[in-house]
Amino acid sequence: MKRVLNILKRFVIVLLLTATTQVGGLVYLLWLSLQRFLPQGHHKLQRSLIKAGSFVILYFLFTLAIIPPLASAFGRVPLSITKHGAIRPAKNYTWILNRHYVNKEMQELLSSVATDERFEPGYLLYLDACFPFIDGFPLLPHLSHKDGKKVDLAFFYKDQEGKPLHNFSPSLIGYGVFADGNANPTADRCEEAGYWQYNILGKLMSPFPNASAELDTQNTRRLLELLNQSSTTSKIFIEPYLKSRLLPQGNKIRFHGCHSVRHDDHIHLEIH
Repeated sequence: MKRVLNILKRFVIVLLLTATTQVGGLVYLLWLSLQRFLPQGHHKLQRSLIKAGSFVILYFLFTLAIIPPLASAFGRVPLSITKHGAIRPAKNYTWILNRHYVNKEMQELLSSVATDERFEPGYLLYLDACFPFIDGFPLLPHLSHKDGKKVDLAFFYKDQEGKPLHNFSPSLIGYGVFADGNANPTADRCEEAGYWQYNILGKLMSPFPNASAELDTQNTRRLLELLNQSSTTSKIFIEPYLKSRLLPQGNKIRFHGCHSVRHDDHIHLEIH
């Protein structure tokens, strides 16, 4: 019975790591096969620390050194993982979980927008993009991030004195804190129609770490303008009230539908 439970536990771990990182399940299986080569500690705590540390080292070895060149065979490239430069992660969990891969066309579009001389910030903050391998592999909980052609971008924010907040995202995970708080007529209609998930992140997240941050409408509008003007762009998803406020003439800006979640905490970008 103990052996069966152990196998079941490992099966669940593989499923969870695969669902959240795509490659973590395979790394875990490789780590299991290498355990006999690990040094054996004299105490249970010591052995546990050796095991945990060796898995973390192996996982980051794959994430930082092995997966990026392999992903190129699938037409995917990793977005930059540093907090400097033209393209930056809003949250480190994105690249740690291998959710920062796009195709080369998307990378070129993001780079060209971020470095456009008309774009004052000079950088973009990204949230979830796609996994490194296999078209059609779902990036949960997203519905469409599975082909290297989608990425979520963070809004720009400023403090109450109007000073830009650099590398800032107002929630712990980058999602769930909305531009106008919870005031959103579309969200109300969707929930009334039975789409309970539409506002779920707003109920789970709270502003962090700067509750006084405000949407930087000028820079967010300019970002939308540049994305909308690009021939590479296929669709942009934000909430209808934000489109009306920021770029009502944006012909590529669409409503994503009640089956999704709110998009007044980020910009969803798709390319052809």
